[in-house]
Amino acid sequence: MIQLFRIDSRLIHGQVVEGWLKYKPADEIIVVNNTIASDRFQAKILSIAVPEGVSFEVLTTEEFMKRFPILKGSTKKYLILIDSIKVIKQLIDLGLNSVEINLGLLNYEDDKQPLTRSIYINAEEKGILRKLIEKGVKIFIQTLPTDDKIPVENVLGKI
Repeated sequence: MIQLFRIDSRLIHGQVVEGWLKYKPADEIIVVNNTIASDRFQAKILSIAVPEGVSFEVLTTEEFMKRFPILKGSTKKYLILIDSIKVIKQLIDLGLNSVEINLGLLNYEDDKQPLTRSIYINAEEKGILRKLIEKGVKIFIQTLPTDDKIPVENVLGKI
């Protein structure tokens, strides 16, 4: 069972470990990232932040999609982390469905505008979000588990 599917450019960090895992307990954290999946050093660095008793794995987008049906139907609880809107598009294009996407933090970059005070997106990402919403993908903004869920379409038109 997927407890949380979160986009967060920091991937595993204090907010996820101390906030989200307490709110949405998980047996395993899965990071979906093609680059990190092929770099054992980066994966090892991420694994250091994983709490004791929680399994950890890094998968490519293709590996994740092969396992997705099993993850959805499992009694084991998963927290899925990706670092960008582009990866969500890839997963949706590969057949990802029936999940709510939590849009957490996306770092500031020169070509990005603030969607919220902790989420910055560029024109391409804005277009991807619009297309995903049109396809019926449920995307909500919720930085902390104690914050209200805000449908991304409620703020997307403001930029």
